[in-house]
This record gives sequence, structure tokens and C-alpha cells, in this order.
Amino acid sequence: MLITKVAWVKEEKPVIKTFSEQDARQLLEYYDNKSYVSCRNRTIITMLFETGIRCKELLDMQPEDIKENYILIHGKNHKERLVSITLYISKCAIFRQPLFFVLALSYIKMYISLYGGGKAQK
Repeated sequence: MLITKVAWVKEEKPVIKTFSEQDARQLLEYYDNKSYVSCRNRTIITMLFETGIRCKELLDMQPEDIKENYILIHGKNHKERLVSITLYISKCAIFRQPLFFVLALSYIKMYISLYGGGKAQK
């Protein structure tokens, strides 16, 4: 009987493809802020791009998590972290109108429950 020793093969980790600067700019410029829906969608995209948070973390965010200079993020495994508010975020409607922020989050939650997280429309 011949016994051979097999070394564990290291699996390749998938490389996560990110948006290029041009892609990000195109997404933000697509929404012109001339309608409620456009402003809402741009706000959501801005939050994701500027903070680097996960979609689930955005969904779990509450208005009281937004402080003057930072946002409290509730992450995986009940971990919490602070994310600085950038100049660009501070110019967005989120911080001028907390009600708008709550409405944007409500829309995301409703859309996911209805359509299972598919692609959103403009």
C-alpha cells in the first residue's frame, strides 16, 4: 500500500472589482437632483462611496448615529466603528435634512422587501 502525502492547496481569493474614478463620477452625475427620486438615489450612492460602508450598514443606520463630525456605523458581529464625515457628505441633503435621510433609508428597505435587492430604477 502506497501512501502519498498531499499538501493543502491554497485557494485563490477572488479579487473584488471596484469602480474606477470615471465610473463613480458617471454614477453621481447621472442623478441631477432635480427630483425627489434623483436626489434620494444620489444621496444613497454618495454615502456608499464616501464612507466605504456596506449596504447593510447603511440600512442599519439611524438618524441618531449621525453626529457633527462622524457617523457611528454598526457593522458585522455587533462591532461599531466611527466614520468621518467628509466635506462632500456634509454638503449633501442628508445632513441638512435628516428627514430626507430617513426617507431614503425607508425606500431602500421597502425596495429590498418587495424586489429582493434587484437593480433600482432612476
